[in-house]
Amino acid sequence: QKRLQDTELYAQIAEAKIKAEALMRRHEFIAGVKALSRKASRSSNLGTKDSLSFFWECGKTGGRVKKKMRYYTEVTFGPGFDAYEAEWESPLVTPLNPFMKKFSRSEHPEQMNFVRIDPEEVDGKKGRLEEEGYDKEFFNFRLAGGKVYVIGWTLSCVWDGKAEPGPVIQLDDGESNFILSDRFSVKLDTSRPGRWHCKVTFVFQSSYNFPDLKLE
Repeated sequence: QKRLQDTELYAQIAEAKIKAEALMRRHEFIAGVKALSRKASRSSNLGTKDSLSFFWECGKTGGRVKKKMRYYTEVTFGPGFDAYEAEWESPLVTPLNPFMKKFSRSEHPEQMNFVRIDPEEVDGKKGRLEEEGYDKEFFNFRLAGGKVYVIGWTLSCVWDGKAEPGPVIQLDDGESNFILSDRFSVKLDTSRPGRWHCKVTFVFQSSYNFPDLKLE
């Protein structure tokens, strides 16, 4: 009987040790994200004839794909350093001339948004929510689920304008650029035809509840 109790106690200790180590890895991971520079960088590459590809990047990005899921992708930055990526792309955005604007009923949205919604607000649904309206589903990624922390994002576009100044994007989150926010929103440059691709890397807040880090 004592030997059985010792075995059970050892199993409980081993399980507690594994949980504690996982917790420490998550703490290390999110603390590292908090310490990162939140400045968005921009680069460009020569594309096909008369076009350029522009790239913006901020925060923690570039995780290795671990598992393709229905609505997003699970990625890893190392043992115990896992996150998720939401990815979506716009159709070709062509600016309307002033004359056509007077007669057009709708225009392409000027923003790409990653929005987290409480399932209670949408009858308990979870996952990516579809939207009604012209092209909205291409510009918005609405995710019904638990609260998240955005830990990084990338944005790219194929641009047929001049390399300088190139496309200009606008973010309305001060110097934080939505890192450790629960959303992401970017105003696009629609002055020239372009196709936009966005990827947001995030984790669920429920796994990263560390009051000492003051992430809120």
